[in-house]
Amino acid sequence: MLAISAALMGADEILAVDIDPNAIEQAQENRDDFEDSLPIDFIQHDICSAPDCCPVTWADVVVTNPPFGTRRKGADVAFLQTAFSIAETAVYSLHKRSTRQHLEKVAHRDPRVSSSNVIAELRYNLPALYKFHRHRRT
Repeated sequence: MLAISAALMGADEILAVDIDPNAIEQAQENRDDFEDSLPIDFIQHDICSAPDCCPVTWADVVVTNPPFGTRRKGADVAFLQTAFSIAETAVYSLHKRSTRQHLEKVAHRDPRVSSSNVIAELRYNLPALYKFHRHRRT
């Protein structure tokens, strides 16, 4: 959905990367549902296992929705560091509010990062879809 949103906002070229082949297949179907062709290509890759082998070496802007790092410690940081290494202009990343201070420290320690800002805070309910989803929020 982030790739489609970027296309609808006017991005000329979009490369969407995901580890899950089912997510890629669904995203391709969603892209193909539009009457006009959207400039989105898809690659299956595990950013967390091989951040140094990211198939993307340069991007003007990176938009990412990393795993929150609660199940796979450091996954969110690996995504950010990969994004910092390839983004020329900006990185937009979705994160849990509870990790904000830590992630701001990560960003400020990186010499490629000139600033970081919270653009929006959103509240939304995520249903427990997997066995490792334990906590219920009200």
